[in-house]
Amino acid sequence: TVHTHIQNLIELGYLKREENSHKTLELLVPNEFEIRAQDAVKVPYFDTFVIKDFNHDFEHPDSYFYLSSQMVPKGVSVFVMNIQDDSMCNIGIYENDKVIVECVDQFSNRDIVAAIVEDSLLVIRTYYYEDGYIRLQPENDILPPTVLKDVTILGRVSGIYRKY
Repeated sequence: TVHTHIQNLIELGYLKREENSHKTLELLVPNEFEIRAQDAVKVPYFDTFVIKDFNHDFEHPDSYFYLSSQMVPKGVSVFVMNIQDDSMCNIGIYENDKVIVECVDQFSNRDIVAAIVEDSLLVIRTYYYEDGYIRLQPENDILPPTVLKDVTILGRVSGIYRKY
């Protein structure tokens, strides 16, 4: 039961019950998921798939998203974008997930990247370089790949944030 699990956590020193109260518990160990003010990093957030001029938009994003400093590599620019479709559902990236993108310029086959296609559409796809062409592969069995000679790739996906 829940009571037994809470008692075990109290006995192990992870929780403390407030005296004269059965409803108040105090966490006695560091909460790795708590973002403290000094640990939070403010990064650009894009809620749209249409990007007119990424360099301009990066300086004037839709809003900002706060990430734990542990999720942002030192010396690398990062942005977060909202996923608005199920084009990557086969690998566990779903609609309304937030993807964390590192702005890097080196990619390997099978990297998940953020790219601009059709001059203004920002997409998340799996990257492949084949025979002088770039194939941006959606991870959804019903969608075809996009094959291009040249494409603007903004960075590599380093993580996702999902709220239930």
